[in-house]
Amino acid sequence: MKDQGLRDHFYYVKALHERGGIVYAGAMGPDGGLIILHAADQAAAEAVIADDPAVKAGIFTGEARRYTPRFIGTGAPAAANP
Repeated sequence: MKDQGLRDHFYYVKALHERGGIVYAGAMGPDGGLIILHAADQAAAEAVIADDPAVKAGIFTGEARRYTPRFIGTGAPAAANP
């Protein structure tokens, strides 16, 4: 069940990315991750979290927090071994 939830989570996040809904996403160590979303408001961000298959399956929990960038660089390279 967990493997299926993780696989579904991957494809859910991939689809969000392909629609332009994600600024950055990735793992934070062995037991966490971070997704910076494009969202109209807090409710929209919370809906994205609630719809994640891994959240629905109880594998992950999520928290939506407002983020206002102050300094924006020219981009960051993707990880060599994601």
